[in-house]
Amino acid sequence: MYRKPTQEAQELKVALEKLGLRVLAEVDDGHKHIDLTLPDARINIEVDGSQHLTDPYQILSDLKRTHFSDDLGYDTVHIPNQAIHTNLGGIASALAEAGALRIEGFRKGKDTNIGYWEQVLQAPTPAYQKLFDAERDYLLKSIKPDEKVLDIGCGDGRNMRTILEKTKFVTGIDNDQIAVKDAPKHFSDISTVKVVHTEAVSLPFENGSFDVVTFLMILPNLDTHKIEALSEAVRVLKSGGVLILSTFAETAFDERMEVYKRVKVPIERIEGTKFIFDKSLGANVSEQFSRDEIEQLTKKVGLKAIEWQKVGTLAYICTLQK
Repeated sequence: MYRKPTQEAQELKVALEKLGLRVLAEVDDGHKHIDLTLPDARINIEVDGSQHLTDPYQILSDLKRTHFSDDLGYDTVHIPNQAIHTNLGGIASALAEAGALRIEGFRKGKDTNIGYWEQVLQAPTPAYQKLFDAERDYLLKSIKPDEKVLDIGCGDGRNMRTILEKTKFVTGIDNDQIAVKDAPKHFSDISTVKVVHTEAVSLPFENGSFDVVTFLMILPNLDTHKIEALSEAVRVLKSGGVLILSTFAETAFDERMEVYKRVKVPIERIEGTKFIFDKSLGANVSEQFSRDEIEQLTKKVGLKAIEWQKVGTLAYICTLQK
């Protein structure tokens, strides 16, 4: 049922729209009605009466409501009615500038899929740090000197730097333009390293080009393209070559939720253990897999698992041979 905004909320809405912002009123997010929302900036605005500052039960209720918005990737600003009466223009201008800065940050990649992943890499939880350490150790023990390696989903080159400790023949691919632009800066003095902007489902390499393909934490985000991407990885592998894969395990849900909340990924909905994020992220699906599910998927493309490692409750790392 439609709810009419309060007079103060309506005045602020009009002022923000005059400054060029898209503003929604009385949005139902499934938990509460929000006075105003700036969807492009992911900012909720609550225009509050005095009871929101003087009633302890109302304060506790507001904290719970704000926490729910955080889980959906929105931040909340509370503005007293009295402030609208005395400084409408100043408040509208400040909100408009804050919104513009957030939107610009989104466009620069901070709030894309890879942007959120970079935040996790910079300050991982203990479980994620254990995974990153395990991936590094696994690569170093599995890759032989001078092998030709393709790193699918290379990002800024984190795993490529590890691989370079074993071989100089490394190629990275990623579909994120910012990542592909930044990654080569780390390897400008190594002529045998290449970074290519392309999709995992259409690799621009000849059949049998690589001894090893790394597929680290890529599977969770492939949604309906898992078989396509795995098939391409197998195609560019030499006969007898190996694919090194890591992915969230079937026991990873709680650890994933903790991290998504902490970095405020905008979650659109959850289907079982599958997270569907806001479409603005690009790759907006994240899944987890049992060992049996991984074996079934990889068997379809001609891969056979020859080694497994479980990393806590968060992930599997495995070697699959063509």
